[in-house]
Amino acid sequence: MTDEDDGELVIDTGPLSHLAEAGWLGVLRTIAGSRRVVIPDAVECELRQGLHTHPHL
Repeated sequence: MTDEDDGELVIDTGPLSHLAEAGWLGVLRTIAGSRRVVIPDAVECELRQGLHTHPHL
């Protein structure tokens, strides 16, 4: 790992939705490593709005 691995990983709606649908959210831990995963407010809002049509969210 490099010093860059200690930063933050910002994730967008699409990748997060696909990982959730596939049941692979645990993969996010592997990808993130020691970095903190950040979900922007706009992404959280999009995910919440999609709950009624996409229950995997």
